[in-house]
Amino acid sequence: MSDVLVNIGRLSVYTLSSFVVLAYFWYGFVIYKKGLEYRYAPESLLDLSVLSGLFGWIGSRLGFILTHLPTFQANWLRVFLLNGYPGYDYFGLLIGLVVGVGLLARRGEVKGSDGLDLIGLGLPGAVAYERLGRVFSGQATLVFGLPVEIFQAFLFLLIFVWLWKLESDYRTFEWYRFRKTQARSGFIFGAFLFLSGLVIILSNVWPKTNLVTVGLGLVSTIVGMVVVYTQSGRSLVHDVKLLPFVKRWYTKSK
Repeated sequence: MSDVLVNIGRLSVYTLSSFVVLAYFWYGFVIYKKGLEYRYAPESLLDLSVLSGLFGWIGSRLGFILTHLPTFQANWLRVFLLNGYPGYDYFGLLIGLVVGVGLLARRGEVKGSDGLDLIGLGLPGAVAYERLGRVFSGQATLVFGLPVEIFQAFLFLLIFVWLWKLESDYRTFEWYRFRKTQARSGFIFGAFLFLSGLVIILSNVWPKTNLVTVGLGLVSTIVGMVVVYTQSGRSLVHDVKLLPFVKRWYTKSK
């Protein structure tokens, strides 16, 4: 299957590139729509979409280059030949997006945890678009004759639907508010890291195991849990004391 979607004169429009553009527009749309509900100014939401997208792209490209050094060491000009040497790294993308949010938070345009929640909502659908783009461009990985990317796209779509619902519900979770009148944001981003890490692990543990990618997926799940727990404001000492065997020992020691 050719990666060229259509030729317009000497200009070739590539299938995967078209899906990546659609993914970015989806990402920006979700940020804008949900960000308005957070009462942020449209200008700040536009800055968030553009700046995080720019740093995300730079981070993803750098990550791809670092993980494919032999290809680029032969000729560093290949870094700029996106059609000849396409590719991006998912974890580099995440780091770039977080850097973009951090810069806007320092400028006072968005609250850091709010910005992370917004990109956590926008990313699942965007990743699903990109995964489908790989299928239609003939760059899919087949397992038993079926593209793994179809499986990934479906799971990321489910993650988006679930997170969209959770976004309006998680503030009512008593365990998350932990004796506070208002829950802190950051839950959605943490949940996204956790769930996306599980998808990465499942996609790379069988039938051919990629230990590095599985390890990074595990890191993503752990960081996601830490983010959710930290943002809940809960006390680790308090929660440990609630464990049955610790509670009995603690009560007796009193």
